[in-house]
Amino acid sequence: MKHKLMFKFLMVTLTFFVTCGLGIAATFDMAGSYLNVGMSNTGGLIDDNYNVGLQFDPTGTGNFTNAPDILKPDTPFEFYAVAINGVDEGPNGFGFNNSNYVMTSTKVGPLVASTAGVVGGLAITVQTTVVSGKEVLFNVDFINFSGAPMNVQYARGLDAKPDYELGSSSTVNSISAGMVTALGPLTGVAISIVDLSGGGVPTIQAPTSGGYGWATSLATLSIPMKAGNYGDSDSSINMYWNLGTIPNLASKDISFAYELSAVTPVPLPPALLLLAPGLFGLVGLRKRFFG
Repeated sequence: MKHKLMFKFLMVTLTFFVTCGLGIAATFDMAGSYLNVGMSNTGGLIDDNYNVGLQFDPTGTGNFTNAPDILKPDTPFEFYAVAINGVDEGPNGFGFNNSNYVMTSTKVGPLVASTAGVVGGLAITVQTTVVSGKEVLFNVDFINFSGAPMNVQYARGLDAKPDYELGSSSTVNSISAGMVTALGPLTGVAISIVDLSGGGVPTIQAPTSGGYGWATSLATLSIPMKAGNYGDSDSSINMYWNLGTIPNLASKDISFAYELSAVTPVPLPPALLLLAPGLFGLVGLRKRFFG
């Protein structure tokens, strides 16, 4: 078992340093039938050229010409964060690049990316897979080679803007068991972070002043929130995991998904549409005779 972990650690380290030293890793996109995912060099789901964040084509035809981009608009925000023994190592992903915690992404298949890095004796690898359906799957592996036990926490979060092109940055945000969702009411497009391994704590965080504004502190994101609808706001949705103590030469892993869905926005009832011209006519008559 230790030999397998050592081999995995060496592969992570080799991939990380070869990628950084030779400049193999770069911005790239992964396009399926429903999703077009941009990958930054540090593993965030927005490419470094601001071309693609997370585009969604509900028809499944793979035509992203006019598809809404869930992450790219306005101030893009998509991050992952790790804490070791209660100390945050700083957020990373798109827009973040903490010098103590640098991960590097490579495209290993048409719809698969691998992101690897080492911080404080903890090797982390993330496999990001765009499935043929409407999901981006994440498998995160943590291996402790520090020489001592360590307590590890991890979080992932994003600020979704499916209605941005229609003039709104807000979403209707809600929490249910193991899932947090941001719905764009104008487009009917929703994105959820779904915990697939158990123990995930879903949170919704309103922005504050300064920088990107949204919470990335593991202490903040660890505070449980009740299931329910949290209203319409420009907030981030997040998922937090406490992996507990990882002994030296041991590993733990988690898995989660970004799931996309779309519903047709509820139209006005036909009777109301027929009634509307009459109401406007009455308004005109009132102005004429009583104005």
